[in-house]
Amino acid sequence: MSTSMSPSGYRPSRTSGATAGTWTQLLGTYDATTRTAKLYVNGTLAATLTGATSWSSSGAFTVGRGQYNGAATDFVPGAVSHVQAWNHALTPEEADALNRQLL
Repeated sequence: MSTSMSPSGYRPSRTSGATAGTWTQLLGTYDATTRTAKLYVNGTLAATLTGATSWSSSGAFTVGRGQYNGAATDFVPGAVSHVQAWNHALTPEEADALNRQLL
């Protein structure tokens, strides 16, 4: 499986997708101090982006879609459940522990 993060729009991209009918845990972190974004898939680090910048947001916390020019876009074509938000970037050990809890 090959994975990368594109700096344009900070969208994680994968060359292989999730398997239909199979639960997949996706966990994203952002560390403002190191300006690093990470994507974990099923508890395993799959991609890292360095030099990421934060942005201001005045809207509500939203999961399952993007926003472009003020309009909702790029809706997730599937179900989203077990959403959690943390006030710090999770460590690799925390990401793995969360994955094991949900199995």
